[in-house]
Amino acid sequence: MMEDESNTSCEEKGSELPPGIPIDWEAWLATQGPRLLLFARQQARREHEAEDILQDALVKLVRKVESGALPRIPECWAAYVYKVIHSLAINYGKKTDLRLIREGEAYMESEHIESSPWLQSESDLDALKKDIETRLRDMPSKFSEVVILRIWGDLTFREIAETLDIPLNTVTSRYRYGIAHLRKSVSEIADPQS
Repeated sequence: MMEDESNTSCEEKGSELPPGIPIDWEAWLATQGPRLLLFARQQARREHEAEDILQDALVKLVRKVESGALPRIPECWAAYVYKVIHSLAINYGKKTDLRLIREGEAYMESEHIESSPWLQSESDLDALKKDIETRLRDMPSKFSEVVILRIWGDLTFREIAETLDIPLNTVTSRYRYGIAHLRKSVSEIADPQS
């Protein structure tokens, strides 16, 4: 069983940068960017929307940190950005729907994110990553978003609950279901007779 990190506060995750020390945004983004983009792609309807959402979320982060509304603790910023991405994706979706209605276009609910892969890597694990990506897309989004935030986003269950604005018990059950779904699909590959 996973250790519950839900009681860990933001301040316990890292130390605050002194006001005179410049923030290395490039290094932070190099570390967190792929995880954040993965989540944005999962939340958005289209690839270009995911990138726009991530950019808007990062601008909000910088403004919050610079205004002092968020602590200068880099380890605390990802949870905030995940929450903003989730919120912005909902808003982008609503704006898109309203625009399409206004223009008289029929919106196809079956439209998927463009074919750009979620997990980008040039390693030998590309095939496995693409397979996992497909399996994550095939499961209901309410389960895949929790799995992505927990595994790739490295958020605690409590942080996921706050990010998605759902109860903690719902987060843990969705995570268990998502992992069980992935295990089942992987075992079907390993043993197609079952």
